[in-house]
Amino acid sequence: MRCAPDCRGCRYIHLTYQEGLRLKEEWLGRALPGRTGFISPIRTPGPDRLWGYRERVRLHAAVVDRRWRFGMMRQDRLIPLEDCPVQSPRVNRTLRLLSESLPPELPLAFVAVTFAQVALVFKSRGVPHLDIEWSKVAQAGCRGIWGHANPVAGRRIFSRGEWRLLWGEERSLGDLGTFYGPWSFTQQIPELHRDSIDEAVRFLSPGVGLGAADLYCGDGVSLRALSSAGAETLGVEISGLALRMAKLNSPSSKLLQGTCAQRTPQIGLFMSRFQENQRLAYVNPPRSGLEAEVVDLLGTTKVRRLAYLSCSAGTLNRDLDMLEARGYRCRKIIPYDFFPWTDHVECLALLDG
Repeated sequence: MRCAPDCRGCRYIHLTYQEGLRLKEEWLGRALPGRTGFISPIRTPGPDRLWGYRERVRLHAAVVDRRWRFGMMRQDRLIPLEDCPVQSPRVNRTLRLLSESLPPELPLAFVAVTFAQVALVFKSRGVPHLDIEWSKVAQAGCRGIWGHANPVAGRRIFSRGEWRLLWGEERSLGDLGTFYGPWSFTQQIPELHRDSIDEAVRFLSPGVGLGAADLYCGDGVSLRALSSAGAETLGVEISGLALRMAKLNSPSSKLLQGTCAQRTPQIGLFMSRFQENQRLAYVNPPRSGLEAEVVDLLGTTKVRRLAYLSCSAGTLNRDLDMLEARGYRCRKIIPYDFFPWTDHVECLALLDG
């Protein structure tokens, strides 16, 4: 496979896949000291999913020789990634067609591709007028193309600025049967994501008469699984755009916008309507982990079972220490290789109260 020589996105690209897995297992042992007895073998995609699996990318945009190129920035230099072997054929084809179609004078800062949804992020106060034959770009497999205005685009790709649908459908239906938009956070490999949701639901055993709080619920993929099993559900998410999708994906759920720390009074009120043995929680926080207010809430308003999907083994270990100090017991940790060839590994921790 041919990779950009200066790209540092896939740290283990020059190793065999099994060697990379071994390094990830060693890292988990260091990041989760004393918990190796609870850690299952890393769950991996099939061999045909190791390449061309990335359907969600966020790339810098820069004009090179009067033509747009897309990739990662390194020391103020763009490393083009229009032919990256870990990106899906749809993503690479979309990037090439955008490069051919977009005029160089645009204030374009980023391109975000999320499966069949595309966002062009402009460093401007409004989305500029574009006279482009979008159907040509859509030949790559796009279903919706958006413009997004972010006048301070830099480290943050999206803002509260204007979103305008330039062509096609405003949302798409994913492999998990849920809707998503170009702003959505979605796991790269739907089969593994489905497995993690199924494992969490089997452990939590939601049903009629039970209350399930889904914190950091995103587009509502896990929320939908909990509510579909009959539980009364509450979802909390800071992104209003994500909650638009969550409302479609889990219409029976109560939804609250804000950080989980800000919403602890409402979360606690929801949980108080159920007995301790009727309470469940699913949490999927950012890399920073659970907010202190959320840990305190879970300590004072105990839940029967808790599923915690973490993208940082280090903060997971910290949070498990705090939860165990409040009476929870970790029963199992299932690692997932959502990002083959990188040094990244995510973990689903299953706890009971």
